[in-house]
Amino acid sequence: MANSDPRCLPLVEVELDQIQALLSPALKGAAITSVERMEGGLVNTLYRVTPADGSVPLCLRIFASGESAWETERKILSRVSVSLPVPDVLLAERGASG
Repeated sequence: MANSDPRCLPLVEVELDQIQALLSPALKGAAITSVERMEGGLVNTLYRVTPADGSVPLCLRIFASGESAWETERKILSRVSVSLPVPDVLLAERGASG
């Protein structure tokens, strides 16, 4: 039987307390109302994070393919941002490897 999962890399599961700690600088200490894993994507894991203070929800993107992939995307975002709308990167840091 063929594998119906189109993902290239497995999902990265993250607990609410880990997300709160990770995003604390970007949220300026605000609590989180909800975290939902977003569907789609072949490589990275996406979470929609809703702050309790009513500010706009954030997308937490976890790069499963490593730092090199993130650096490439960061450079591309920087280059195209002068002519195309791109997401604001509020926080980027190297996570613990598993």
